[in-house]
Amino acid sequence: MENIKVTINGKEFETTNDKTILEVVNENKVDNIPTLCEDKRLEHYTSCFLCVVEVEGLNRLIPSCSTKVINGMKIKTRSEAVLKSRKTALELLMSNHYADCIGPCTNNCPAGVDAQTYIALISMGKYKEALKLVKQNNPLPLSIGRVCVRDCEKDCRRNYVDEPVSVNALKRFVADLDSINKWIPELKPKRNKKVAVIGSGPAGLTCAYFLTLDGNDVTIFEKLPELGGMLRYGIPEYRLPKNILDTEINWILDLGVKVKTNVELGKDFCLDDLKAQGFESVFIGVGAHKATKLGLDGEEKTVGVFRGIDFLREITFNQNKTLNGIVIVVGGGNTAIDAARTALRCGADQVKIVYRRSINEMPAAKEEIEAAQHEGVEILFLTNPKSLVVENEKLKGIECLKMQLEETKPGERPRPVPVAGSEFIINCDHIISAIGQAVDTSFVQKDKNIGLEKWGTISVNKDTLETSFPGIFAGGDDVTGPLTAISSIAQGKKAAYAIMNYLETGEAKKSDFKFYSLKHKLHKLTDREFEQYKKIPREKIAEIPLSERNNFCEVELGINEDQSLQETERCLECGCSEYADCTLRKYCDEYQVDVSEFIGETRKYMVDGRHPFILLDSNKCINCGKCVRTCSEILKVSALGFVYRGFKSIVKPAMEKALSETNCIACGNCIDVCPTGAIAEKYPFKLLGTLPKENIETVCNFCSIGCKVNFKKITNDIFYVSNSTEEIKETHNKGFLCSKGRFGHRYLLQKNRILTPQIKQNGLYSNVDENAALKYTAYKLKEIIREYGKESVAVFASPKLSNEELYLLQKFARIGIGNNNIHSFSNMLYGLELNSLDDSVGFTSSTIDSGKLEKADVIVVINSNLSEENLVMELKIKAAQKRGAKVILINSSEIKLTRQADLWIDSKKGTNTSLLNAMMKQLLDDGKIDNSFISSRTEKFEEFRQSIDELKIQNALDISGVSKDKFAACLQLLSNPDLNIIFIYNIDSTADKSLNDLQAVNNFLLMTGRVGKENNGIILLREFNNSAGLMDMGVIPDYLPGFVKASDKDEVERIGRFWNHNLNENFVPVNLLSKLKRGEIKAALIFGEDPLSHSSNSRYLNNLELLVVSDSFHTATTAEADVILPASTHIEQTGTYTNCDNITQRSNKVVDSLNMFANWEIIKMLSSQFSDQFNHKSIEDVFAEIKSVNRFYNYSEAGKFWMDNFFTNGFTKQKLNFQNYDINLSTFDPVKPAIHYQENYYFKNIKMQLM
Repeated sequence: MENIKVTINGKEFETTNDKTILEVVNENKVDNIPTLCEDKRLEHYTSCFLCVVEVEGLNRLIPSCSTKVINGMKIKTRSEAVLKSRKTALELLMSNHYADCIGPCTNNCPAGVDAQTYIALISMGKYKEALKLVKQNNPLPLSIGRVCVRDCEKDCRRNYVDEPVSVNALKRFVADLDSINKWIPELKPKRNKKVAVIGSGPAGLTCAYFLTLDGNDVTIFEKLPELGGMLRYGIPEYRLPKNILDTEINWILDLGVKVKTNVELGKDFCLDDLKAQGFESVFIGVGAHKATKLGLDGEEKTVGVFRGIDFLREITFNQNKTLNGIVIVVGGGNTAIDAARTALRCGADQVKIVYRRSINEMPAAKEEIEAAQHEGVEILFLTNPKSLVVENEKLKGIECLKMQLEETKPGERPRPVPVAGSEFIINCDHIISAIGQAVDTSFVQKDKNIGLEKWGTISVNKDTLETSFPGIFAGGDDVTGPLTAISSIAQGKKAAYAIMNYLETGEAKKSDFKFYSLKHKLHKLTDREFEQYKKIPREKIAEIPLSERNNFCEVELGINEDQSLQETERCLECGCSEYADCTLRKYCDEYQVDVSEFIGETRKYMVDGRHPFILLDSNKCINCGKCVRTCSEILKVSALGFVYRGFKSIVKPAMEKALSETNCIACGNCIDVCPTGAIAEKYPFKLLGTLPKENIETVCNFCSIGCKVNFKKITNDIFYVSNSTEEIKETHNKGFLCSKGRFGHRYLLQKNRILTPQIKQNGLYSNVDENAALKYTAYKLKEIIREYGKESVAVFASPKLSNEELYLLQKFARIGIGNNNIHSFSNMLYGLELNSLDDSVGFTSSTIDSGKLEKADVIVVINSNLSEENLVMELKIKAAQKRGAKVILINSSEIKLTRQADLWIDSKKGTNTSLLNAMMKQLLDDGKIDNSFISSRTEKFEEFRQSIDELKIQNALDISGVSKDKFAACLQLLSNPDLNIIFIYNIDSTADKSLNDLQAVNNFLLMTGRVGKENNGIILLREFNNSAGLMDMGVIPDYLPGFVKASDKDEVERIGRFWNHNLNENFVPVNLLSKLKRGEIKAALIFGEDPLSHSSNSRYLNNLELLVVSDSFHTATTAEADVILPASTHIEQTGTYTNCDNITQRSNKVVDSLNMFANWEIIKMLSSQFSDQFNHKSIEDVFAEIKSVNRFYNYSEAGKFWMDNFFTNGFTKQKLNFQNYDINLSTFDPVKPAIHYQENYYFKNIKMQLM
């Protein structure tokens, strides 16, 4: 490694020549070079070619991820050639990326309302959140939910299966709910900026809404008496009740919007007037209220001829208007349908619609056409008016022509042409012309700075909607011509954001470029792609009966809650789950990707959802190879690989099997490394890909490795584990997880939470508050103590609780209750070898941390099935092996690690103590022991030597079944005094254990001088995340905190003084299991364990008179409790946990707690009713006390191995004892009952699906 200098973008940096260009750029934060295939945990692959840079002197671009820096190198990271190359690379990738970034429903909504996500939120019962999401783009869902033309449903992919999802009905459902208890948005601080909005239709109201949210002072100017524009005056009451519209308008006005009605632009004021009044910007949204004439002679003078929009406006003012006789409506749009149905309600005897094309070309909504026909409206297709039949200026009929359709250009509607000689007359009393509307731009006569298009609409900049008059913006029908309410809403919002920019900078700015991959833009979709979906009928919207439609009462009544939940299940969830975090999409935005030039052949693959938790979508794969390399190089599993060759090459399981049919271990690490969502999690909820996620790092609460996990939090009750951040890759587990760490945390989403304390009296539970529950608990405990004595109470704590909770519980038992009845069911019922090393080194715990595996020469794995129990430890071992360490596996079964081990010692189950003794006997015989260490640092060596003196090595090999060759090969590695040797031993595993294995391992380490020696020692794996901390905190009758035994008089006295309690009275040995069996325990407090999940354990609790259980979820044990105390989960609070290798880690709070008090507070509040020694103000106070009381935690710092300091602070003066033991060939049941809610959840809901 050599120090060198390089120049990047004209600036010189010092670095070393072992680094790549990308590493140097990132370390010095020079630039953010895009890359999709680079991962610092993997060898460089250089597949995406996005990270290219320009180097002076080279005639080609080079990948920065794999090119090492050279002294004097001059690098450009953003030259024109580099940017062009990256853009092209992205366009090539995206031209074959057959996937949807967002749902087609969202993409086709003019306002961009995120339909897929609000449907997902509705499916979870999150109605308020769904409504808020709708209002991010559409502030009028109550109204639009009744009148929308449903562009979203036109593009719904469900159309390829059966019928579209009732997207609009779902929107109306949440809007109707909100109308009862309205959500009020939060406004930004006032900005002292005045904006005028002219027109109060959907465009104007929307613009006013978003400008008001931004803190601006908004005034609406409206020509008509009331607000609403076309929503009020162009849509009949039976479709949109005006009280509904008023509710929505008033909600906007109540935010602080001012209003002036009966004032018209061009008559009562002009734009210069508004400028003079201090309005810094103006939005014109006057709509298209000018009706189009039929163009027939005499229509202006003839009585009985109406224009559609004028007719509807008149009815709004006077619903009592009467029409008699026959009414003809001319036109085929929604206004025509509205006019026809309104005419019926005004008393018309007969209503006919005349339309010049066929029903296929009719622009009105299909549902509206069907409703009109259902109500009795007759539609005459391929018919066009020719002239009016008039008598004495009064309408008598209309002469029509039959039409036929001629083909036009592809994509255009066929052209209607008259059929010669087809004239006929229809008798009628009234004609309503509904053939279109125009914009009344007469105001331009005064405001000549406003330009117009040739067809009469206002001319605007398409990107900003700014007119030719600076600071004046326009949108809605007056810009687009008559379109739809949702289109006007879209324009109103777009204009509002442009105005915000204008007010801020003096210049309107177009919105940022957004790239969306959509399948239908790359290739035509086919029904075959949707064959896997079952047909599910669309929910029917309730309507009032036909017999009751003789008035203007609302016809459509919407869908109910059950229907809405059923309808959400029909959503196919087209949009990407990774949208908000997708690196690929963000690069496409940055480089403004346009794939149009590269569209051609597109590969299509069926999405593979056969795995219960992992989804494979090869359509999104960019062949970066990170998943393949992670699976093969890191995990050594190789469940994924490249199939086919050349252009068709793609990542899939071998032979295109289902992933679950391969040797996949369901760790999900492939999900995290995939940059495009091609490998994704099958979430237990509908996709919420577009919602922002907060990354919060904490500690896994399953096994004892203490892996760091990153929760992606959407809301307090929607989250998932995703170790995809760069920060999590820097943790000790490098971001890698096992299936428990990945999917096991789903138990936190379960709904059977305990939220309220409960007391059972006379067989019935009643809800109480925390204070009442604790007061009752204390009263009952004291009552039992008075009758049976303090020894009748026992406290049990889970090894999944934090150090602070465990510490307080044992302190409560010892100085609150005043006994030594403190334990965990996990250790009391199933613990073995828990104190095996106490007589040797003073405690039974790891003597080295897993970080030292990097420097190990030999790693011996014994009594551990790491692939199943502690996968991440196995990954650390594999990484050490890759660096040159030799791995010896001592195990009776051929487990997954046997394939990677350098030496597999296949001893028979239960014979490892005998085998280890034989190894030590051979070392003794060969003189390969550390005599200096033995003589200076140990005692009782001679006794041990004598115990194995007569041992016959061949007998031991016969007993164990190990061959001489393997025995010799093992000894050759273990006998070298210059090698660093680390043992990995699972103290809680019973699959291979014999009773004294751990003592034999320890004697080996003593004999070879490796206890306390740098980079040598033993790591004791434990079953649960804080099994080590539980022992450290003294949650066992054998120890006070810090492994203090009753014989350690000075330490007992010191702790007693700290606690202001004479511990000599009650810190005495006790067999708590025997006391339970004999019925001596009358009250038990169980925190976080579920012993009754296995009915055989009920015998231990049969004699209780009081059972108090604290847990987060309802369990078999809480079902029997007399008092239930709700507990927060580990992600709802902070605390510390101690890994199996004695590294204490602080967990972070991920979500808000559902409970009023944190767990440590509940314990403190209860304890305070028995002792005055619980005065902690915070959880930090508790940990500070732990450091004062626990002699080992004096050396503890978060993220540090406390034993490092222990070995350099007095350990060298301590004498270590060899231990004598019997050769015990007894074996144990390999399967232990799970007595924790989360462990049972994982087995039943995760592992069972994987088996």
